[in-house]
Amino acid sequence: MLNEITAALEKAFPELPVYYGSSAEATGKKIYDYIVFYRERMSWKNGSMGDPSVYYKVALVHQNYIPEDEQTTVIDALRGIPGLKESGDVSFDYMTQPGTQLALEAAIYTFVAARKRLPARVVTLDG
Repeated sequence: MLNEITAALEKAFPELPVYYGSSAEATGKKIYDYIVFYRERMSWKNGSMGDPSVYYKVALVHQNYIPEDEQTTVIDALRGIPGLKESGDVSFDYMTQPGTQLALEAAIYTFVAARKRLPARVVTLDG
């Protein structure tokens, strides 16, 4: 799923770097417009140990503000991935780029995908 998300975001936003897990690399290169995504959590319905759902967060970050026409592009791009759907509202967060006075706006999206459990591995004590 991580490769599919990366590919969809890179295709929808060819001018923006896409990072997984952390945008520390963007800070070091003084890049102020980028996308970062990560796995937020894994949960099971009603406490069962069936197939889990994996939640992903995607943050679209721009200096000053995110253009309105880009705000729905993330959803449109990721809707094309089988098994992945948007979950909930889009929230906005604001920060100052470290070491600068530049304001950054981040639109934060949540997506969820059901994940089929792999068969359990059998571990033996004899080797």
